Amino acid sequence: MSQSQPFEFRSPHGIRKIESQTRSWNGITVRNIVHYPDPGKAWHDISSHETTVAIVLGQVGGYCEPRLNLNRPTLRSRFDVGHTTFVPVGMTVWGYTDGLQSVRELRMSFAPKVPESILGDDLDSAKTDTPVLLLYDDKMARCAELLAEECQEPSSGGRLYGESLTTALTASLFTRRNAQIQRASGLARWQLRRAMGVPRSPHDAGHKP
Repeated sequence: MSQSQPFEFRSPHGIRKIESQTRSWNGITVRNIVHYPDPGKAWHDISSHETTVAIVLGQVGGYCEPRLNLNRPTLRSRFDVGHTTFVPVGMTVWGYTDGLQSVRELRMSFAPKVPESILGDDLDSAKTDTPVLLLYDDKMARCAELLAEECQEPSSGGRLYGESLTTALTASLFTRRNAQIQRASGLARWQLRRAMGVPRSPHDAGHKP
């Protein structure tokens, strides 16, 4: 069931208003967030007490970007929406805006062990410790848009629909490169486990649909 609750950014500066809707799948908290900066420059710390993934889906007015150093712009060739930022636990990455009226984004928060519980042997553990800035990937953006819609107004797809989308996004970020290549046999190992309903952890084993 969809939940509406306030979502407070860390170390906000110039953030006037925040709206959010929250749901959870696969041990991942998923939020559709719209925030409204004051005129001019504004920023906040994207990180949380858990691993964080942020995908910008809409911006009105100026532009937004993630920054490792608040005073140093991130090198980029595109200023449109659709970019993904990944922030490991314990690392500060700033969400910076200039001249924006509003920003809409999908946020996913989860414990560091969640990617392994979903992907198993296909996980590239090095990727879970390395921040990602401004990753443009159309498939990830489409998955994020569908998850945002599911947070706002749940469809008839049920639990499996949200789990499939969060699994696809997790796989796009954290699988080994060779696991992302389509195998001649068809499904990757994590996809086969998902299709067969095989749990990846004791927690999953006790989960009821």
